[in-house]
Amino acid sequence: MPALHASGTSPNFPRGRTVAIVLSVMTALMHIFTGPGYGGPWRPFVTGYLIDIILPASFYFLATIRIARGWRRYGVAALLFTMCCAVELLQFLGHPVFGRTADPLDLAAYAGGIAAALLADRFLVEGGDQTGKSV
Repeated sequence: MPALHASGTSPNFPRGRTVAIVLSVMTALMHIFTGPGYGGPWRPFVTGYLIDIILPASFYFLATIRIARGWRRYGVAALLFTMCCAVELLQFLGHPVFGRTADPLDLAAYAGGIAAALLADRFLVEGGDQTGKSV
């Protein structure tokens, strides 16, 4: 059995990787269960914005699995937000990329998802470590 850190995680399987896997599975399940025919609670929010919040957060954790803590992670977040904005711009110009409807509120959802991922990475995954060292 591998040794555990004080946080209860294996040094070979850090919490960031666990978060990336959980968010990716949640994103996949959301695509399955909240498609166009979704009729559950908060339908406009779930079908319009929830995936726009969770997907960039999931991509952030997937993209930063092997990146050390610090400023590089902000670069990844900025790149992801730029890519999300490019998708919305293409939709606005009539190109159906990951959807057909351009919505300015999608940009707020993308920003919120990436900001939530940065905060979760900083305070939950990293444990508020101020040293900038990799966990």
